[in-house]
Amino acid sequence: MTLFAGQTERGGNDNWGGGSSHAAAFAQVGAFALAPDSRDAALLVTLEPGNYTVQVSGVGSTTGVALIEVYEVPRSEEHTSELQSQFRISYAVF
Repeated sequence: MTLFAGQTERGGNDNWGGGSSHAAAFAQVGAFALAPDSRDAALLVTLEPGNYTVQVSGVGSTTGVALIEVYEVPRSEEHTSELQSQFRISYAVF
């Protein structure tokens, strides 16, 4: 999975790896939990307003069916003023 802003790559992931920050974000937004050894792709990114595209491809150019879910991750009150002044929002994409 690769995230783009226009033609600029903004992030990507394959086999999310079970990080605690990702797991906490999944729980915070009510997304389903992924096992630490899951081979699912997941990103946790901070994005400025704009248009974004997620491209999904199979290993070795294989094809199949993919499901992309995008969640807005609430930020702590400490970060609310930063959010309002910089217009940045964190999203969990998987």
